[in-house]
Amino acid sequence: MQGFPIEQVRFTDAEDQNIWDSSRLYIDGASWVWRYAVGVCRAYTEQT
Repeated sequence: MQGFPIEQVRFTDAEDQNIWDSSRLYIDGASWVWRYAVGVCRAYTEQT
């Protein structure tokens, strides 16, 4: 998501955010909202 402000793509579960409206990151064929994608990326890189 290069070029997008981090506030626009990051889902943090704030009161004014709706998880279904947030952008998703695709990791190894699966889509994740930012909040969970960071952990998935970390686990994925630790495996390889």
